[in-house]
Amino acid sequence: MRGRESGAAGRVGCAIRVPRDWLGWSGIVAPPDSPLGGGGPGYFRLIGLLEENGGVFDAEVREQLLWLAGGSAPTPARVPPLTRGGKYTPFRAVQTELVDIEVSVEVLADGNASSVPARSSAATSFVEVAPSVPGYSYRGKNREIESFTGKVTWRGVVTLQTRYKSGVKRTDLSCYGRGTTEADVRARDITLGFHEDCHLRDYLDYMYRNPLPPPPKIEIGMAAAEYETEKKQFLAAAAAYWRAMEAYSESNTDEVGFTRTRHLANNQCFVHALPGP
Repeated sequence: MRGRESGAAGRVGCAIRVPRDWLGWSGIVAPPDSPLGGGGPGYFRLIGLLEENGGVFDAEVREQLLWLAGGSAPTPARVPPLTRGGKYTPFRAVQTELVDIEVSVEVLADGNASSVPARSSAATSFVEVAPSVPGYSYRGKNREIESFTGKVTWRGVVTLQTRYKSGVKRTDLSCYGRGTTEADVRARDITLGFHEDCHLRDYLDYMYRNPLPPPPKIEIGMAAAEYETEKKQFLAAAAAYWRAMEAYSESNTDEVGFTRTRHLANNQCFVHALPGP
């Protein structure tokens, strides 16, 4: 049986382009007229308006460039990893007279969809597989089960997919979370595609490190009340499994670096530094 679709959404980030004039001869970002600036040693003079190719940098850009001064000259972003689609072997399989469980995982090719959440640019989601439990008949004052209407069944394929809104590219920048951590920025893994790939790997990692909840106790002759308790606990654990998987990825990929919580609080994205034209 299919359950609901769950997942995490990403958003396109923003960047400041460091003009050639600000790529100092010493290999760091420096104001053009500083001793470390583009032309080599000289006298420092902080000009009021900085011009590049006939345009004027506004105060915010000028402030950001000065904030970057002293750091290494930025390099282009790395190309994000390609999604490797394919079906994986079952990560949970149990077969008995009264239990039929076989759940597999499949990664689908990236797609475009209007179902990406509002104010988001991309989403990596999974369609969970929900279990079903049989009814029963009983006899006697102790309500002992004499037969079941079927098996405890949990079969299907958990599908994972990353989708991008129209006009959004994998090579766009990450707004928050992975793609904005110190290590990611240093490695130049700063794209939205990299961020979404982290969600994809989170889900796969979670499923293969955390087996599905075990099936409920089910046997002829058990008390109906005991089976009802087992069934309730099993269905609750199955639903909690998918919620925990979603939370695991949000913690690993969204709430690191420039966190999603911080982004939502002020509707701002991490500002990436990229080389100018």
